[in-house]
Amino acid sequence: MTGAGSGRAAALVLGAAALGLAGCVDTDATIFVEVTIVDPTGIVADQVLGTSLDGSFGIELHLGPRAAGDSTVTLGGFSVQNADRTQTLVASLPLATSPGFPVTVPVDSTVSASATFGMGASLLPKAAYGELCAGAVVLSGTFDDSLLAATAIVASDPFLLGGCP
Repeated sequence: MTGAGSGRAAALVLGAAALGLAGCVDTDATIFVEVTIVDPTGIVADQVLGTSLDGSFGIELHLGPRAAGDSTVTLGGFSVQNADRTQTLVASLPLATSPGFPVTVPVDSTVSASATFGMGASLLPKAAYGELCAGAVVLSGTFDDSLLAATAIVASDPFLLGGCP
């Protein structure tokens, strides 16, 4: 082969070799922090003067390689809702997290945190026990991502609380 045809063939071979050396192309397009609630659990108890609720869950914060920079994430309020998220069962869920928030999520990384919730010495109304045990629930909350410069919502998959009849 001579002329323009051999030049194109050589360019194709060199291009294919360069792609092979570059490795796989990273297709992670997460440019804002993606927050996921993992392994939610909870126990509800019917007390004489009300209802107690305690539980825990994991928080995974992921930021892809194409993000403009690191992000600082702050958690907002969390609540318990019914499975289809049409009714809020517990409007304000006190949280303790480790590590504490805000946290910095570096570019191309995932940061994991653990959270526990409980009412402490306070009790929910007596009727809350039946509402919480009526079916699956979800944990729903808000977070602020410094790259997004807005508040976003995260929700767990539906799960059943322990302690229900």
